[in-house]
Amino acid sequence: MNTNKIYRVLALLLVAAVAIVAPLSAEAAGTASGISITNSATVNYEVSGVPQTAILTGPTATFVVDNKVNLTVTTTNGSYVSTAPSATSQVLTFRVTNNGNTTQDYSLASSATVTDPFGGADNFNATLVGVFVESGATAGYQTAEDTATFIDELVSDATATVYIVADIPAGRATNDIAAYALIATTHDGGSGGIGAATTDDSGAGNSLLGVDVVFADAANGTVPGDTQYDGEGSDRSAYRVTAAALTIAKTAVVYSDPFSTVNPKMIPGAVITYTITVTNGATGSQADNVSITDSLAAEIAAGRLAFNTQFNDGVDGCGAGSGIVVVGGLPTPCKTNTNDGDGADFGLSAADTVTVSGLTIPLSSSAVIKFQVVVQ
Repeated sequence: MNTNKIYRVLALLLVAAVAIVAPLSAEAAGTASGISITNSATVNYEVSGVPQTAILTGPTATFVVDNKVNLTVTTTNGSYVSTAPSATSQVLTFRVTNNGNTTQDYSLASSATVTDPFGGADNFNATLVGVFVESGATAGYQTAEDTATFIDELVSDATATVYIVADIPAGRATNDIAAYALIATTHDGGSGGIGAATTDDSGAGNSLLGVDVVFADAANGTVPGDTQYDGEGSDRSAYRVTAAALTIAKTAVVYSDPFSTVNPKMIPGAVITYTITVTNGATGSQADNVSITDSLAAEIAAGRLAFNTQFNDGVDGCGAGSGIVVVGGLPTPCKTNTNDGDGADFGLSAADTVTVSGLTIPLSSSAVIKFQVVVQ
């Protein structure tokens, strides 16, 4: 056989191999594991210019595609999740993607032993921390719907949304930070619940007709324990507390006595103005639904004080039955004593107690409440 004929034979072999392999198109994850790939080559040739019977390879060469385990975990939180002291069911959101070529299960865990991914200093741990998988029924974490604690049967190139859900302890201050990592670990798919932890076969001998497992995932140096080729994926996010820094002050000033308003003294019959000032700091968060209570029960029971049912301090003069003033309140600062929907009362929400509720105090602002008592 001359050189040209040898080249023709080689070209035919190459065309035959490409024609068989090319139709096995794949997604980004690659050809699915367990697929048998079979091909044979055909040799056509001539002798002295006469075509000869084609020669086929045999037996046919066959192998099975192995399982490449690869996954990524990424948070969808571009910055801190803002929260508040005593807040419940606070959510960090992540996406787990199966970049491998096999349907897999994934166990899920949270870790608090990580640094803040946004550059701050982690200084507290949340409580009642749980990890839950988005069910798809309603977007966003839903307590009644998103109850699964592992990812079941995630096909190649698919993504599952996962939530770390936690409560924030009381007493945390503005800019306190709790960083968490979500760690997903690969398990075998195909079972009713979560399958067995997937094991790596890359150190074992190659089985042409069996499905070997090769871990191909990357390391995450920011999450302790997530090393290269360990079947795990991870990422971090963080809560940051924004609190309202409220302070309260109360003063007592004598407005009048039975004999004088010019230089009154705190004698029986004197009218005393109590002023309560609640101030929100310059940093942190607006305070909503603020409620202020001041009990006079002990003094009234002892016969030392009586509530003045009609407020008048020379600045705010209220009508009969209006003994409470909310400075700057709308539509009028004067509030009735009868709990009639104006957010203030005396003795109805609680016995012998001044109650003012539903206030909003923005940053660097104050709420001022006034009422009067009469010395007995």
